[in-house]
Amino acid sequence: MTIEPGASAIDIANHISRPIEEELHTLDLVRKVNSTSKEEVSVVMAEFEYKKGLDAASVDVSNALNRVITRLPSDILPPQVYKISDAIQPVMVIAVRPRDGHPLSLAQIRQIADNELKDDLLNIPGVADVDVFGGYQREVRVEVDPVALDRYGLSVSDVSQAVSGKNRNIPAGLLIDKKTISF
Repeated sequence: MTIEPGASAIDIANHISRPIEEELHTLDLVRKVNSTSKEEVSVVMAEFEYKKGLDAASVDVSNALNRVITRLPSDILPPQVYKISDAIQPVMVIAVRPRDGHPLSLAQIRQIADNELKDDLLNIPGVADVDVFGGYQREVRVEVDPVALDRYGLSVSDVSQAVSGKNRNIPAGLLIDKKTISF
């Protein structure tokens, strides 16, 4: 699965799905390759002959992605590889997104899926596992001003160590009412 924020389904198909499909078709013991391209998301599935082990197939797919990645758009998120066999086929796949015009971002939707929906689904009797994938994950970008660093006698390494030392995930809470969700 590969995500390109803001890309149309046509661009996803032409610039991501097709090149990945072409590369996967060259793999040993590949039975078939197909893809689904939607706005911002490319899902390419490769099916292998049974004699090819799941781990070996995963390594081959990862290597193929490494070969093709330079031909993909530069703003994609790192492609994710999921190993799926008949023994672990999902019973249900649920897509979650905000309604058109809703103020929640995709990062906030991902956070709700990770923290609320996943726990609720896991509490249902008979549900063995829930995997959350796709969407945006929150990220903080630190831009360093070299002049200010010099003025304070600091290095980029000092800034990196300070950020690493303070990097913590702390629950801030989630308030849900019938009309809005607030963080």
